Amino acid sequence: MRKIQALLKNTTFIIVLAIVATLIIGSIVVDSFVDAFNLSRLIRQASIMGLIAIGMTFVIISGNGGIDLSVGAIFGLCCVISISLQMYELTSTGYEMQFYGIETPTWLIFIVCILMGALIGYLNGSACVYLKLPPFIATLCMMNIVRGGVMVYTNGFQFIGVRDDFQIISNTFVFDVIPVTLLVLLLIAFGAYFALHRTSYGRKVFAIGANIRAASIAGINTKKIQISCYMISGVLTGIAAVLYTSFSMAGDPKSGSGYEMDAITAVLVGGTPMAGGRGTLIGTLLGLLFLYLMKNLLTHLDINSYIQQLLTALLLMFVVLVQQNTNRKGARVA
Repeated sequence: MRKIQALLKNTTFIIVLAIVATLIIGSIVVDSFVDAFNLSRLIRQASIMGLIAIGMTFVIISGNGGIDLSVGAIFGLCCVISISLQMYELTSTGYEMQFYGIETPTWLIFIVCILMGALIGYLNGSACVYLKLPPFIATLCMMNIVRGGVMVYTNGFQFIGVRDDFQIISNTFVFDVIPVTLLVLLLIAFGAYFALHRTSYGRKVFAIGANIRAASIAGINTKKIQISCYMISGVLTGIAAVLYTSFSMAGDPKSGSGYEMDAITAVLVGGTPMAGGRGTLIGTLLGLLFLYLMKNLLTHLDINSYIQQLLTALLLMFVVLVQQNTNRKGARVA
């Protein structure tokens, strides 16, 4: 009985059960839900969001109100940059306007987007630790600054069309089933897991999230670690944007809208508390998989995206309420 109770309190076990239940229900109500074609496309999309969720995990675990609301705006900016660095004359949906870019190799596009993400992440972290702005306010302001800037540059229009050598990145499948984006996610997830759970850097991130004052007294450079978490979030968002642009073949300045919500939901559903100090990357990726399976099932059932957005918000609210209740019980026991 105690083992069963322990399992029911295990977040990872609960998420796995939810994933299995979603797959079973989906296979019953939708014939094509579990076929290779649908699942491979779902994994390709989820892999791109997975990179953003990994970065968000670092930020939230670092605690002290850590959250990055600017990831969606960074994503949109890097999508536009990815197109702008492919050709001299850009094709846009604003037919009466002419936009110009620079023709560069694909590897340089990745580097520029990584550096842009790192820069914005550094500014986010610096605003939090040096200007003492709450992370919610700092990243909310950055979200609007970046989104507004890219909208001014594009005048709100999409850039469309990519080179063949760029398009192939996210549209390649190993054995016609496994998307390359999944391999990229697994590679980065392995490195992030090692850094977070097997290195002194990761132990410092957890220590700061659990008690920043105690971590500072122990000699940890708390400001440097916190800034690095926001930089990781920005870098991974930049990489995700390049992969998405290759997949969608368009640079939309509005791309990424609402992505911060999905990333935060995946992290919290995966068992990382909003207060920080605890959490796992495996939990985040399982939470993301559950979220995308749920959305995919709802799409197959012809439930529109607005209702899906509402359900995602309700899921997030439910998870936070459960976490708060658990924390209160833990405080009473202590």
